Amino acid sequence: MGLGNFFKNLFGSAKETAKETVEKTEVVIDQAKEKATELAAKAEEYVEKTVKDLEENYPEAKEKVKQLADKVEETFENVVEDVREKVHAFTAPSVEKSEEKVEEIKEDLEERTPTEIKRAADENAD
Repeated sequence: MGLGNFFKNLFGSAKETAKETVEKTEVVIDQAKEKATELAAKAEEYVEKTVKDLEENYPEAKEKVKQLADKVEETFENVVEDVREKVHAFTAPSVEKSEEKVEEIKEDLEERTPTEIKRAADENAD
């Protein structure tokens, strides 16, 4: 029974840490996407309103406004992509570390003989 608990605790904690890291990463990514979407929608509304106002009041500015709107749209697409990349860059090392730690523990246990594992489990049971 002690050996089973030993493995369960050993693998369970590493697996749980990796799972928590992934869950936190997903939350951060979702929040970043949500915020970027909100900002893009607000900017789009503003640009559309500005274009409409300018077209109505200054017909000769229509082409310039269209060019500006295109640049604003491109800029926001770049901002959204930058946010995605930064979130990934921020969270990827944690996920990778967790996965590496789980793999190290697995390899360590595979290298040990059953006697060593039993002895470690008995020592932990004391």
